[in-house]
Amino acid sequence: MNVSMLPVKNITQQLFDYIGSNISEFQFSADFDYEDILKEFPELFGNKGKDTGTWSPMTISLAVLYSIAFILGITGNIFVIAVVAQYKHMRTLTNVFLVNLTVGDLLVALICIPITLGEYVYKEYIFGTVMCKLAPFLQGSAVAVSALSLLFIGINRYFAIHRPLKAKIIFSKRKIYLMLVSVWVLSFSAFVPLLVVNHVQVTDFLSFKKRSCSEGWIRLQYKQFYNVFIFVLLFCIPLFVMVLAYTRIGMTLWGDEGKVFIETSRGHSYQAERILRQRRRTVKMLIAVVSIFCICWLPYYIVNIWIDTNLSDMSSTGFVTTYIYPVLQVLGLSNSVVNPVCYCFMSTGFRKAFLKLCCKRQLTKRGSNALLTIRFRSSEDSPIDSLETAISRDHHDHVITGTLKS
Repeated sequence: MNVSMLPVKNITQQLFDYIGSNISEFQFSADFDYEDILKEFPELFGNKGKDTGTWSPMTISLAVLYSIAFILGITGNIFVIAVVAQYKHMRTLTNVFLVNLTVGDLLVALICIPITLGEYVYKEYIFGTVMCKLAPFLQGSAVAVSALSLLFIGINRYFAIHRPLKAKIIFSKRKIYLMLVSVWVLSFSAFVPLLVVNHVQVTDFLSFKKRSCSEGWIRLQYKQFYNVFIFVLLFCIPLFVMVLAYTRIGMTLWGDEGKVFIETSRGHSYQAERILRQRRRTVKMLIAVVSIFCICWLPYYIVNIWIDTNLSDMSSTGFVTTYIYPVLQVLGLSNSVVNPVCYCFMSTGFRKAFLKLCCKRQLTKRGSNALLTIRFRSSEDSPIDSLETAISRDHHDHVITGTLKS
């Protein structure tokens, strides 16, 4: 056996099992000097290896990235929830589902990011059995909540534009609550097996003991089947439906039907154009959110499935699990950070609400100064816009003047 074939990583239980089934401790020790093993693979044996007090460049990079993701993920997602909770005009159907997605992102930022970072820093699992079961369960559930929430948003956008009357029936207030509950129930149910199979494994390797959080499947084929099943059910199918829905929506809003909509709105062409612009902005933001979700999580799940099906090829698997998998895991978890940024940059309503919440203006009374706020909705599916009128009375000539701010 060549030393380069061993994975230099916080080794997974699957790789331990493979080593144990293919080479005995006696054969391993006979081929390699004991001290050489420690020197070559300090990370393999947790805190008993050599030079463990020095972090590798990879660990330092991951620590920085995870720390930034943790801070921004919590701050951004709390702001999204606060904005929708604070301002009634932000409680549109689309935003309700986005808040549902945000709750999942917040759980990932609070629980999954710190624990994942801890595994890379300490080189072994120190968080106990409860978190070993809970963290992967919540991470998987949060990804499923994101996918299903985006799926319902895409279906709603399709019906709102192509079947507006039917959309009001399908997406009534009572049915929306049922949809939200069903998203969480389905997501949690899909990942219940992780609560069963995940456990803290103490592995004796040579004279070392190493703790790792691993999945104890009866057979590796069951794990492979489960991962592929989850990938198809909660990623591929929702993504396929969303691509179809947004393709049809795009053809409608940016095609000839959009022009006909404006031309047939006699006497209300400006209002019709405003509604069309609003719908285009909303769809652009949603397409961006879906695209970011795919960019963040698709590589992670593909590589995860690839590792499960290539454990016997330790030379390539070792490189992937050491250098590629950690980066893709950071990329996936960063989805919880990017979403609030996307809302802020691509949604005028969110951007204004964010600024208003951060720099909340208090009405200062000077003489008889007053501030009048007029709220209006440009369309059924658009957020409520506001028009603020600052009215003041001139004490010299008693003329009321006003300034309009959109």
